Amino acid sequence: ISPGRPGALARALRTVAGDPILAGRLAEAGHRYVLRHHSHLEAARRFLEIYELCRQVSRAGERGGQSG
Repeated sequence: ISPGRPGALARALRTVAGDPILAGRLAEAGHRYVLRHHSHLEAARRFLEIYELCRQVSRAGERGGQSG
């Protein structure tokens, strides 16, 4: 649902609220998504990627005579 469409959001919420099977499937899918994309291991992996990028930028600055 696109932002700024409260009517569409309300319809979608009514649909989910009125369909326990759909609500369960969406809940399970959301749970799997969170486990896959927001686990401690995934957060650590992203942190290390950012750390390595910062290290590379810092080293490039040192080679170029800049502080950083």
